[in-house]
This record gives sequence, C-alpha cells and structure tokens, in this order.
Amino acid sequence: MKNSTIGIAIILIAVVAIGAYALISTSSLAPGGTVAAANDNSTKFDIHNNNPTTWAHVDMVFNATSKNGTNQTWYVEAFAKPNGNVTIDLSNLLGYGNEPLPPMNITILSWKGAFNTTTGGTTDLNFYMQGWSNTAAPGSGDQKYNVTFPGVPIGPLPSQITDNYVLASTNAVQAEVLDDDAFEVLFEQEILTVDSSGKVTLNMITPPTLCNLLAPHPV
Repeated sequence: MKNSTIGIAIILIAVVAIGAYALISTSSLAPGGTVAAANDNSTKFDIHNNNPTTWAHVDMVFNATSKNGTNQTWYVEAFAKPNGNVTIDLSNLLGYGNEPLPPMNITILSWKGAFNTTTGGTTDLNFYMQGWSNTAAPGSGDQKYNVTFPGVPIGPLPSQITDNYVLASTNAVQAEVLDDDAFEVLFEQEILTVDSSGKVTLNMITPPTLCNLLAPHPV
C-alpha cells in the first residue's frame, strides 16, 4: 500500500501509533492466531477463492464501533490459496468475543488481485465473500457475494505466504504484507450489514473497477 489519499470519509480517522493486532487463519495457523471454534456465535466474514491455480488477494479498510464504544479503523490483508478460504472473526476484532455483532453497517473499501509463485500472464479473479453469525460454519441461507473479473495480471506471491493467511491491525504499517500495490488492480466498495439476529448481508456500492480509474490506496 503506497502513501496516498482517497476522498472517502470512512478513512479520515487517524490511526493510533500502536494499534490492536490480530492474526487469523483458517488453516496452518500462524503464532498467535485464532480460528472460530465449533458452535462459535461470533460474526464472521469469509473469502473463498474459486480459482484452482492462482491465489486471491483482498486488501481491506473498514471503520466500525467496538464494544467499548470506540471508533476503530481496521486494515486487513487476506490471501486465499487456490480453492482455499480465509475467515475473519469480526466479533473478535471489535471486542465482542463469542457474541454476534449488534445491528450495524460496515463500509468496506477493498483492493483485489491475483498472485502466484510464478508470475506473468493473466487469470480470472473469481471468489466469493460471505458473512454469518451464531454457527461455526455458514448455512444455506447465508448470502454469497460473488466477485469475478477476467484477464487480471498475475503478481508475485510474497515469499512468507505459504497457506491461507489473514493479517488485521488498526495500525496500517503492521497490516502491511504486500509492499507494492501494482497488482492489486481492482477496487470495490461494499457495505456489510448485520441485523438484530446476527444475519449478515453484503451490498455493492462500487462494483469491481480497474484501479487506474480510481485513486490508489489510502495508506
């Protein structure tokens, strides 16, 4: 993520010098990581890569109110291996533990790209996002939000990424895994809505759009 600005109000909140930090993975857990336990009631957000040959990368910024009432900006980098998925425990990040989030809307700014150990050429970016609460795994009624875009250039996968991986922090520097945004070629804006029962829906505000038509990363 390169130093730059983007005129969207959600990211105009200052990031504290030393922010909260979480490392979450759905497999091969890194030190300090956590995953959703069986019958976990928390609200979760999953990215499932449908491409069988390349990694999907999603870089996100969102702002939300934590359980203690503070307003937090989270920076998230996620890598899902071919046909793999990563899960972010939103309740855990926002201090709700094993509880569903209360009713709220979370606006997500996201940049997306395709990566692999062998670079060059293009591929179809093809994955879906899904949110849910009150169970360890999503149910048949939980909405899948599909993201597809053809002809995306394949960038070099960072050497430290060897399995499904999520890094989340309120400090933009700590959340930095990929130090070059040249291959994060799509921008999208979504609103994630949690209702009073914990059900999660996603609505597209800005559809997947080539980044050369938009301002680059906010940090």
